[in-house]
Amino acid sequence: MIPKTTANKLNRFTTLPFLIDLLKNGKLILLSPETWEDHNDTDILMDYKDKKKIVGLLALCFTDQSETIHHWKAFSSGESGCCIEFDKTKLLDVLSKDKRIEHKKVNYPTVINSSIVATDDIPFTKRFPYKCEQEYRVIMKHEQNVLFHPIDIQLNLITKITLSPNLPKPTFDTIEEVLQSLMGKHKIPINHSSLFENRDWIDGFKKRSTVGP
Repeated sequence: MIPKTTANKLNRFTTLPFLIDLLKNGKLILLSPETWEDHNDTDILMDYKDKKKIVGLLALCFTDQSETIHHWKAFSSGESGCCIEFDKTKLLDVLSKDKRIEHKKVNYPTVINSSIVATDDIPFTKRFPYKCEQEYRVIMKHEQNVLFHPIDIQLNLITKITLSPNLPKPTFDTIEEVLQSLMGKHKIPINHSSLFENRDWIDGFKKRSTVGP
């Protein structure tokens, strides 16, 4: 069972080019679902767009859960992956000022139940096998058929940055220095994910004097 979080955070798993753009320009980029790889998502969102006669449909995906191997593999794979943690309350306050934007926790019905999903809930619905993502989705109904739209945000909405567990330590140190130079007066903590090598976990087993039940 996926735990229900009460933490005031939204994690955005993405890659370094988007993180650098955010830190340098103070903009979050909403993208058209047409740019996504997963046709389970893209096809029903494009159908929703047509049914509702929406000119431009854009989206941005977060999760309110902590990192999992699925998040890294699906959204932030490779050495350039990263996770940006936002203060949920502050971020949603900013997004809610734009009346074109809706946001909601994603629901995960089984295929057999998909036909009973209300039309307005389609953008916030994914197949049951994706439930581990625990996605929180933001959509924008744009007046133009654009592929992206930037939203201005302050960097103090970011509470933490975590870089890929695939990064070698010397490379992490270099990237950390570069990212810090883009933050100006905002000193955001930058962590190196230990998902693939957590020394506390490993050392805890090594310190056991015996192996038993």
